[in-house]
Amino acid sequence: MKFDSTALRRWASWFVLVAIFATACGFLSNWQFNRRDEKLAVINQVNANYDAPAVPIESLLPQANSWDESIAWRPVSLTGHYLPQSALLVRNRPNNGAPGFEQLVPFEADGLVLFVSRGWLPTGNLQDSPDENPLPTSGTKTIVVRLRASEPHLDREAPKGQAVDFEVSRVAKQLGIKNFYTKAYGRLKSETPSENSLALPASPIREEGNNLSYAIQWIVFALMAVAVLLWAIRQERNRKLGIVKVKRKNADEAFEDEATTGR
Repeated sequence: MKFDSTALRRWASWFVLVAIFATACGFLSNWQFNRRDEKLAVINQVNANYDAPAVPIESLLPQANSWDESIAWRPVSLTGHYLPQSALLVRNRPNNGAPGFEQLVPFEADGLVLFVSRGWLPTGNLQDSPDENPLPTSGTKTIVVRLRASEPHLDREAPKGQAVDFEVSRVAKQLGIKNFYTKAYGRLKSETPSENSLALPASPIREEGNNLSYAIQWIVFALMAVAVLLWAIRQERNRKLGIVKVKRKNADEAFEDEATTGR
């Protein structure tokens, strides 16, 4: 049996739609796989670097403009002093779901300034700033920080005494600081001697999320679309050939009727 031209055109149109849908599903699945790979790479880097032993900062940042993504989250040590008179509050820094700020204080060591996030402070009860902002003294300290890359530019402004983000060059310009690490800042891990301890921000999330399951779901959707199309074509073919699958219930009833009639 052959399909008529109208049926062939109809099924060709459906085939094209299913092919487009399956192709889109393939791209979306591949996108989810790529996102998972990116997250796994970040997780592996955090696992390798976050709790590594601290090394002198010059071993990872030999120049003021040095930076490599492979050293993100690596702990480094440096000895010098804070510049508390130049401290800022970095806005919009939630911590465990609570709104707040990070205290940014420049730290000078061997003539170079590293901008340091000393910790997190909650938003105040009555104003858009912390109720308390305890600053460090300017005495000599040895600190250990985890290195982070300078953040991208945000086209926003901040009130006096605050910063939009950890965009190092923008903060340096705001504070009038000339000699500084231009591509990195640090998140405080420890300081000796310690004073005015602040809450440390939560450690980076190390869960890969649902990208793998989403990727598999898109593949399943594509296969289902193809299966439904083939099933529909077969159903129409069977109808044209007069092939009707007898339901078991009807077959049993027919057998009972025949048996009853034959008595």
